[in-house]
Amino acid sequence: MEDFIIEDGVLVEYVGEESEVVIPDDITAIDDEAFRECDVETVIIPDSVTSIGAFAFAGTALRSIIIPNGIKYITPGIFNGCNRLMSITIPNSVERIGEYAFYGCDGLISVTIGNGLEAIDYEAFSYCSSLISINIPKSVVYIGENAFECCRKLLQVENGVEYVDKWVVNCDTSVLQVQLRNDTVGIADNAFSGCSALTSITMSDRVINIGSSAFYACRSLTNINYQGTMSQWRAISKDSDWSNETGDFTITCTDGALDKNGNQI
Repeated sequence: MEDFIIEDGVLVEYVGEESEVVIPDDITAIDDEAFRECDVETVIIPDSVTSIGAFAFAGTALRSIIIPNGIKYITPGIFNGCNRLMSITIPNSVERIGEYAFYGCDGLISVTIGNGLEAIDYEAFSYCSSLISINIPKSVVYIGENAFECCRKLLQVENGVEYVDKWVVNCDTSVLQVQLRNDTVGIADNAFSGCSALTSITMSDRVINIGSSAFYACRSLTNINYQGTMSQWRAISKDSDWSNETGDFTITCTDGALDKNGNQI
């Protein structure tokens, strides 16, 4: 226990020099920055730990870690800059991945996410330049701006539109017309932001989420061709400013037409 500073069951700081660390079973939480910049490669965390603080492992030489099934929040910057980390499994208990959580983990190749995740925050996986595999479960209803910025090996680009799994995350601003893939389920924050040339977009009735400022300043947009009913369109989860700074446009549904506020025309 001499390698740890512990207060009331919380591991406040690791002060040892071992490359493999086994955290004691009576620890219930790991504090902010507890291992930051430490030269550790493997950390074994007991199931008794239910929370891990922000930037807890940032900048370490971490190669291997298992997140206990009981953690609900992957806190901001927790693995920021862990360049040697190659793969990670997010357990079913995790509901949110915080901003910058894996920022700059340029050795990270694959991420496996459990089926309880609901949100991926701003720049959570930005600059994970080696990332080639990630699954986004159906439970996810929110992906923040630039969550996968510069993940060039992960992005699937089709007709100027960038996808991560079944989510639209970005679009070339020069695109005039877009037909989303039929398996698209969500449009991330700012995905079409600044696409001032965009005049029309077609999407299937599988889309269930549209993020903040998703169509910001798409001033040429005149029509969204939605391949579902008016009722289905209204049921889509949309951020309140999903269409801010746009002109008037029509949502053409299979049983009628709506204005951008969801009123029947």
